[in-house]
Amino acid sequence: MKKIFMGCSNFWDSPLQVGSHHLARGFANAGWKVAFVSDPISPFHFFGKNRFLFNQRKISYLKGGSWNAQKTIWNYVPGTFIPPHNKFICRSEWAHRKWLKYARPDPLCKLIENGFKEVDVLYVDSPIHSVWLKEIAWGKSIYRIPDNLGGFNKTTFASRKIESELAKIVDLVVYSSKALEEPIRALRPKDMKLLANGVDLKHFTKTAQVFPLSYQSIPRPIAVYVGAIAEWFDFDLLHSIAKALPRVSFVIIGPGTVSCGQFNNCPNVFFLGSRPYNELPAYLHHSNVGIIPFNVRDNPKLIPYVNPLKLYEYMACNLPVVSTRWKELEELYSPAVLCTSPDEFIEGIRFSLSKSWGQELTQFVQKYDWENQVEELLSTFDSWSMGE
Repeated sequence: MKKIFMGCSNFWDSPLQVGSHHLARGFANAGWKVAFVSDPISPFHFFGKNRFLFNQRKISYLKGGSWNAQKTIWNYVPGTFIPPHNKFICRSEWAHRKWLKYARPDPLCKLIENGFKEVDVLYVDSPIHSVWLKEIAWGKSIYRIPDNLGGFNKTTFASRKIESELAKIVDLVVYSSKALEEPIRALRPKDMKLLANGVDLKHFTKTAQVFPLSYQSIPRPIAVYVGAIAEWFDFDLLHSIAKALPRVSFVIIGPGTVSCGQFNNCPNVFFLGSRPYNELPAYLHHSNVGIIPFNVRDNPKLIPYVNPLKLYEYMACNLPVVSTRWKELEELYSPAVLCTSPDEFIEGIRFSLSKSWGQELTQFVQKYDWENQVEELLSTFDSWSMGE
């Protein structure tokens, strides 16, 4: 049985299930054994703002890792005294390159115990995990770039430098949006490949979904947002459209620090916090429109490079989409309503709620099933094997 090590930003049980999670499941379904190791926690995280996510990660750390029921995917959250971060000494290049040395217990011992000291493929989606290339015996290597690293507030000079090195070392760089092609080419990788985001159709297209208890007290129609609530979320836009559409309930689901003060006069805005990934289809199927209110103006190094997972997940649930406009979305030629102003967003929601969409939405996402992306990577693995 072939093995793959995956060093990933997000932890396995995160409410935000992103591309690396779906690829890991795809590899496991194809007969591979997967080690899924996430960014480390540290004593500093005890003082962080998002206690809910930290507590989830801490559980995995204290367990010492765990296998799924099928014994195909092993996941682990390491713990270290010197975490790569954007504050104090932790932002240094030394911390980014040496955090594994100060991890306790030793993650390498955990990997050896679970059979992952040697792997066929080593995969990382963050410069933080470049440390594994020198610690694990691997046949081929992949660096997946899901976003423009320089667009995040937490990005450090050290992580940018390490990314530049990493892109040249690995056998293949894969990226999630067409807009990323030019900056990745500038890194001069050995090989590069577009591998767009997708959707787990089996997970999201099930129509028999239990009505969420949280929705019982929320009037319809419901405009829903599912995803991280971070610097790219446009709170001003949400406030404007909520005030203009008082009969529409705006439900925001996802982790993040929310300043709710500006919404005190918006009784139709509901922040529900995180919900487990398995429950998300129910929330989407029982909503009326999906929204993507991203702040393109103030995040020019981030949003233009995003190929949003939520667009595919909304449409898989036959949910019409209203989004802020950027080029990557335009070039998808999807049925989403794209907007450049609050007024357009308001009219887009009205239009989406009034239109009968038929099968237009679900038909669009059929070609974006994660199974297709997994097959593409597996075919690349096969070509590597034949070339040896």
